[in-house]
Amino acid sequence: MNPDVVAILRLYNPWLENPQRWKTEVDKHLPKFFGFPYILRSVEKLPTWHHSSKVNLVIGPRQSGKSTMIWHALSTMNPSGLIYINGNESVLRQWCSSPAAVWNDLRQIAEKPRVLFFEEVQYVENAALFLKGLVDLGIDAAVFATGSASFHLHDKIRESLAGRAERWLLLPFSLAEWGCGEQPQAPALREIAISEKLKRMLVYGGYPEVCFSEQPEAALNRLVESFVIRDASDVFRIRFPAKFRKLLTLMSTQIGNLVNFSNWASMCGLDVKTVENYADILEESHVIKLVPPYVGGKRSEITSSPKLFFIDNGIRNEVIHQYSDFEMRPDKGPLFENWLFSELYKNKKVADGIHFWRSKSGAEVDFILQHADRIEAFEAKAAALKRPSLSRSARSFIGAYAPEHLYVINLELETEMAIESTKVIWTTPQSFFALAATLEPRTFDCATKRDSAKM
Repeated sequence: MNPDVVAILRLYNPWLENPQRWKTEVDKHLPKFFGFPYILRSVEKLPTWHHSSKVNLVIGPRQSGKSTMIWHALSTMNPSGLIYINGNESVLRQWCSSPAAVWNDLRQIAEKPRVLFFEEVQYVENAALFLKGLVDLGIDAAVFATGSASFHLHDKIRESLAGRAERWLLLPFSLAEWGCGEQPQAPALREIAISEKLKRMLVYGGYPEVCFSEQPEAALNRLVESFVIRDASDVFRIRFPAKFRKLLTLMSTQIGNLVNFSNWASMCGLDVKTVENYADILEESHVIKLVPPYVGGKRSEITSSPKLFFIDNGIRNEVIHQYSDFEMRPDKGPLFENWLFSELYKNKKVADGIHFWRSKSGAEVDFILQHADRIEAFEAKAAALKRPSLSRSARSFIGAYAPEHLYVINLELETEMAIESTKVIWTTPQSFFALAATLEPRTFDCATKRDSAKM
């Protein structure tokens, strides 16, 4: 066995020789080591989280908490036979070329390997084929892996690990996750605490480091620069990094707008194909999301251009260097709409589709969430509404599609009414999303107390 591989594995896995070091070493990977509480992620509430006979692959953007979530799961396990392999180490990357050879070597490091944790597996050449090979060997060990999103990993995982992996997408904290962890028990104090976190998330987003940082702007700057500089140049081989950055800045001013690749190309000095490619990279890396229009078979609907949203408000605000308080912002409406999208995206079930609806006459509903044959609609109102009112666009959509619910997410009003078979619910972000943390993950059935309003 390569002595360099042995030396690095011993360095990263001291508990294999001295089990007494396990708790100390694992604690270094958890928030409590830095004086912060652990925030339970929605994924961890799912009964299928960490499957023993498949690769448990956690992907997502940088610094979203992927490794922390896995270490939290490992912290409850017996360290005997648990081996951590860091894909950032070039020696280990070269070593991970033959699944059979690696498994044979691991059995020399630990008498009986029981758990394997591959971090940053996207740096391993042919990572998906390597993980597939391990599973196909019939090894009696649980396999965990993390990977920041990239085209190579994503496409090959999809092709090679079908039926062999559980794929978990971990994004920055949602309000349901961050807002409902470690809060005062008294209802009034709890509501204030969640409201304060909401205000912070609207401006700074939900990345874990940013949420706990006393200097959130500096933390966001590091996140953006690590993607633009490191990933853009090293992973995606961006040929025009300055124009790539210019496109990202332009996108930051376009949240909630229809995408026009031709205009973007002209403004950035790029050809349309390059802009489309850069947009794909940003979407695959969970920086932006292009939301398609809802097409329900009506001839009056717009059926082509998607809308642009950012996955995280903080990343968007860092790109344009705008950190003023939410209440004072001229872009308050688009920012609230973008935040609503990000929460819907973080909380949706895997099979759900998020769309927007817009007719040729200009009628528009912000978001449509479709679960199989069920439809729910969402309107974002960045205002403290005093009385229930519904736009003509929303009424048009109800008349055409009779959604099960239409939610009007606003800053104050809590009430509901029925329009034909549709229940229209005015609710605050705190009620709608924060209470979702106490219910089944990835659902929007939020039982809150409201006054009833009659038509």
